[in-house]
Amino acid sequence: MPSCGNLAHGFAAAGEDKRAIRDGRAVNIGIVTAYNDMLSAHQPYGRYPRADEAVRAEVGATAQVAGGVPAMCDG
Repeated sequence: MPSCGNLAHGFAAAGEDKRAIRDGRAVNIGIVTAYNDMLSAHQPYGRYPRADEAVRAEVGATAQVAGGVPAMCDG
């Protein structure tokens, strides 16, 4: 029997998109970003999730964003 733990965590972070994801009505996109508000060099990346949100709304997709660089230096 497959685990549903990852699915539960995905739903917990989905906000308004929970119903669309549950019903399978929309493409669901996972976005991993290097944006980190602790590093000034990452500031240009901060605008992408909001810009992507407008495009996703146009095509009826949903998405969750996850930060991929938790350290102060992404070397």
